[in-house]
Amino acid sequence: MKLLRAMCVLVVLALVLPPCVGVVGALADALRTGGVHLTDLLPRWGLLFASIAWAVGIAVLATMLGWLAAWCVRRHGALLAGVFAAPLLCPSYLAYHSMGLHRAPLTKLGDVIERIAQPEAMGGLGWEALPVLVGRGLAVVGLALWAWPIAMLVLAPAVMRIDGAMLDAARGAGAGRWRVQRMVLGLCGSWHGPIVRSIALVTLVMLGSAVPLHLAQAPSYAIVAWQSIVLTPASMTPWVSSWPLLVMVVGLGAWLALAHSRARKEQLASARTNEQPSHPASWFVARSARLSWSNVFALTLLGVSLLLPLVSYAISLQRWSSVTNFWRVSQEAIAASAGVAAVVGGISALVMVVAWMVAGNSDPAMHRHSDASPSWFERVFGPRRGLIGVPLYRSIAVLLALPALLPGIMTGHAWSLASILAERTLGEPGAWVRDSWLPQILAHVSRFALLAVLLGVWMSASEEPSLRDARLLAGGGPLGRLRGWVRTELRRGWGVIVGVALAMACLSLHEVESSIVLQPAGSSSLAQVLLTQLHFARQEEIAAAAILVLTPAAGIALLAGVLLARRRG
Repeated sequence: MKLLRAMCVLVVLALVLPPCVGVVGALADALRTGGVHLTDLLPRWGLLFASIAWAVGIAVLATMLGWLAAWCVRRHGALLAGVFAAPLLCPSYLAYHSMGLHRAPLTKLGDVIERIAQPEAMGGLGWEALPVLVGRGLAVVGLALWAWPIAMLVLAPAVMRIDGAMLDAARGAGAGRWRVQRMVLGLCGSWHGPIVRSIALVTLVMLGSAVPLHLAQAPSYAIVAWQSIVLTPASMTPWVSSWPLLVMVVGLGAWLALAHSRARKEQLASARTNEQPSHPASWFVARSARLSWSNVFALTLLGVSLLLPLVSYAISLQRWSSVTNFWRVSQEAIAASAGVAAVVGGISALVMVVAWMVAGNSDPAMHRHSDASPSWFERVFGPRRGLIGVPLYRSIAVLLALPALLPGIMTGHAWSLASILAERTLGEPGAWVRDSWLPQILAHVSRFALLAVLLGVWMSASEEPSLRDARLLAGGGPLGRLRGWVRTELRRGWGVIVGVALAMACLSLHEVESSIVLQPAGSSSLAQVLLTQLHFARQEEIAAAAILVLTPAAGIALLAGVLLARRRG
């Protein structure tokens, strides 16, 4: 197991050190040549406030939607949790754009908006800012419809831990539905509670989500960095001027880790007082089949997030031959992106399996609830005083989270700078690397590696403690433990492995931000084609592309969700 842990450390370092070295090297060159000025360090307070306001507003709306979906998961378990996560595996900008079709020119809503925005001299009301406000409002709603599964995944464990007897007692005392909800919200509303953590996590994701807000012309640091990197790829000004965004991302990530640690200690304390918190395995037990208001709302929300965009594009399509035309024109770009997605999905599934294997075969004492119960990182990389020491332990934990938390455009730019440094250092082999799809594959893997590791650790935690202890004690040495894990856990978890591969492939296929700066010269990708059509408002082309992309993506996303929820085969 020490060898596996050492391999995990090497893989993590291989994913995070090259882009870090590339950024540091490029920054050193910029400082030496005068490419960076002190004025770039001045914070732009208006832009900073706008970035926080947009992200928090989307996060609050997504948390409100995810809260009601979490109650549906409480009644029906992990199957619905996996299915509800499907919108995350589809492009984040299509929900926004599909709603924008209904207010486009020559539509009834578009004509109303146009009349209101016209000057009074032309018979309008003179509200010229209305089209921009409508576009930004649709961007907020569209991103909330994409991000509510994140909130659901954070809130569902807390909702499932609520004692049913307490709810029955409140209802027996005459409390209505809304009073019960207010009582539960009070239980979950502490500073480190699931509601605040959900808002913080979605805010963290939205700080780097630039495409819908960029299309809606909403100002934020991520969008300014996007524009600067696209216009001047070799400039380090975006990194220097975006230091407030980096501080917010790192600070909010550190607060989330602290809040999660505090909540986890309280759960362990409740376990010692015989108030057992829900074990991850409880997600896989049989749930109620009774239909309720939360079921109807959650399924409607899923339809609005996943199926309504597809229906909107199908209605707006004027000629169905446009779908075949798009396929004929863009099949090379689709094939290239699908190839990259397949490789990223396979590597991510392998990362998940290794994390699952290491966490599932560590010391049995590490899995028992105690005052010194290990964190998820300790379960993968060993105890702090084991293979690696405290400084390296914390450094790797931060490095693993950085590519996942940073805006995608900056992660892609960091890998681009690393490829430039490789070309300068290695010569012709480095030039081959830069002109290949390898930097894009590595960037996508580094973006999603944290998700794969967390899924592997969660799968290990879902094993019953008694079965784990029996398997580890019967295994004997490291090889015996490994053989026992393969025969028991891996054999019954094939669906999860396939689900992770499909999920990560979907994320890679629709990854726009890190792809546009890493695409090899002279090649095309699906992300570039879609982004170009979105910018130039080619409604017929984007409708055909969305139907061709979203239909299989929605099916694969639902299949991945079902497989991820299928704990035992």
